[in-house]
This record gives sequence, C-alpha cells and structure tokens, in this order.
Amino acid sequence: MLDNVAQAGSTQWSIVYDIKNHRAYFRTQAARDVRFVDLAGLKFDCDTPVAMLDMNAALSGDISKQFKTYDPEANKKLVRSSFAKTAFLSDTSADMLDALANYPDATACDQEAAGHSGK
Repeated sequence: MLDNVAQAGSTQWSIVYDIKNHRAYFRTQAARDVRFVDLAGLKFDCDTPVAMLDMNAALSGDISKQFKTYDPEANKKLVRSSFAKTAFLSDTSADMLDALANYPDATACDQEAAGHSGK
C-alpha cells in the first residue's frame, strides 16, 4: 500500500492509516523500513506531555514506544537537519527554520477537542 501512494522521485515519506486496527504505517525516503504507530495506545489528552519522533531514525516495526518527550532544542535540531537533507528545502532561511521549529511552543491544547469539555 505504501508503494501505491508514493510518487517516484518526489515522495519524501508515505503514510497509510489502518482505521480498523488503529495504526498508522509509514516509511521515509531516508528510512525505507516500514514502521507503525499503534494509535490506540497513545494518549491525546491535555495532561499527557507532548512527544516527538525523528521519522528518519533507523527503526522498524512498532515504534509506538520510541517517542521522546518534546524538547525545543531537539526539535530545532531536527527541523534544521531535515530541511538541510531535503534538496528543495535546503535553502530555507535560518529565520524561517527558527519560526517553524518554534511553532509548537506557540500552540496550546484545547481541552474540549481533547475530550475534556468539563461537563
């Protein structure tokens, strides 16, 4: 299925959602092994710390436990590294990279959307 959604020469990563089994399968151009996240095992409430994952890490199979607690400096490093390794993004300005890397810090969890309407 991942091969079916890829466009030769331009696809950087492919993802397929298995709705029935609550999984997301993916691979990247840099890391070809198929990996999946067990979405049913993740918590999406506002009390759960934000997590991050380097999608190009050399992992395979179930990577649900590989997420790390979000760290702004680690995110900045990951954004810069990812853009530098992607030909059509490699000339992105430092200011834009900083803005993209800092974006998560400008967001807030929506209690109602997370299923905690307080009712």
